[in-house]
Amino acid sequence: MSTGLNRFTIAGAVGLLFFVCAVFSATYAAEPDPALVKKGEYLARAADCIACHNAPDAAGKPFQGGSVISTPLGQIIAPNITPSKTAGIGDYTLQDFANAVRKGIRKNGTHLYPGMPYPAFSRIDDPDIKALYAYFMLGVKPVDVKPSQETQLEFPFNIRALMIGWNILYGRGASIKLPANASQQLKRGQYLVDGFGHCGTCHTPRNSFMAENSKLYLSGGFADQWHAPNITSDVQSGTGGWSEQEIVAYLKGQNVHGKGGAAGVMAEAINDSLRYLNDEDIRSIAAYLKVVPAIKNPVLTSPSYSFGGKPAVVSAIEVGSHKNPEGFSNSDTTNGAILYNSVCASCHGISGQGSQDGFYPSLTYNATVGLNDPRNLIGVIRQGVNRIDGDRHVFMPKASFHPLNDEQIIAVANYVRGNFGNGSQSITEETLKTIDKGIPTSFIIKYAAWLFYAGAAVAIIVLFAIAQYLLRKRKKT
Repeated sequence: MSTGLNRFTIAGAVGLLFFVCAVFSATYAAEPDPALVKKGEYLARAADCIACHNAPDAAGKPFQGGSVISTPLGQIIAPNITPSKTAGIGDYTLQDFANAVRKGIRKNGTHLYPGMPYPAFSRIDDPDIKALYAYFMLGVKPVDVKPSQETQLEFPFNIRALMIGWNILYGRGASIKLPANASQQLKRGQYLVDGFGHCGTCHTPRNSFMAENSKLYLSGGFADQWHAPNITSDVQSGTGGWSEQEIVAYLKGQNVHGKGGAAGVMAEAINDSLRYLNDEDIRSIAAYLKVVPAIKNPVLTSPSYSFGGKPAVVSAIEVGSHKNPEGFSNSDTTNGAILYNSVCASCHGISGQGSQDGFYPSLTYNATVGLNDPRNLIGVIRQGVNRIDGDRHVFMPKASFHPLNDEQIIAVANYVRGNFGNGSQSITEETLKTIDKGIPTSFIIKYAAWLFYAGAAVAIIVLFAIAQYLLRKRKKT
């Protein structure tokens, strides 16, 4: 009797222990350390996840997905990454999540395309992956709506298994090796630049297979229709002439006197990501960029922000003057000086000097204006500027607001470059067509389908020849 009671007591105690553990585990899983979720939210900002996984319209919800990412491979549709079990990643385990973020492999085993910057995210360490997972599972509201379209690339890029070989060769983004005695600040800066910030995704040139060229790390690349400039420490081509404080100010969304301010996709990165980083992390990024080995662009003989421009002849372009009685009242004019004076000078000044407080940037000593590649100047004129600088909203209306047609955009851009920049007035209709094509692509990517067929044909011929050789050899034997 005593033995049976003991067994019953022990069994009951064990069962109660399991029950308590189960309840505790369930409670812990549902309510993890709030600090971990908060850390994950900060890291998601640092990684700028919302930039791609936002909804394509204002009615959508955060991380709903559906936005279109233009790449040389085709258009990639960002998926829903909310914790929805029907439309998002709600059934992902921590390991599933880590595989997707760091290896580009979804829960079902299929491969993501490198529109998702997993080569950079492969550097994220385990504690930060856990924090990100906690945030996306418990800090993001589930959205039970799948994007209206899915990624459908043309052959052969629709064969996701091809990414296996690509990942073996290029599954980790470009970087440099810091000295063993590098400071913690530099190590943190590199971790942010190469990992969460995935700066090389835009600022590092691509090779023929659209992977980051490690030999040209951060020496300039492309982001859609924008040029991502050289951010190595080279004085003429890169940011070597910028002080750490100037880089910090730029990353916070400020117009930097004598250098300029961000626009386009860089402004979006500031709005959605960089302005949320703490001062220590921003300074770490700036410190790291100052030690990135210099890579010179031989085309540039002086920094893009070094051009002071020349004073405008006011009497020749003053609206209402005897030489320009109509001004912009003639909507068909393609006179760059008249267009600039009518549309731009009220903010940027008749001689491109900007406002005294720097809120409206000077167009002289301006990196965007002086850059040899006119993509960013054209982008600013076409799309305007929409950037948050602390508690200020930096805004410039797009060309369609005035409105300006392509001929007039070319005229204004050539006038600005010719008078306030490097003196070049070489922008033409062909320039706009090239920009409209987006990121330049390689021969291999452009003719991938034909090369695939040709390779298959050669393989068949080789196999046939081997079979014939073996057959003849067998007959002789």
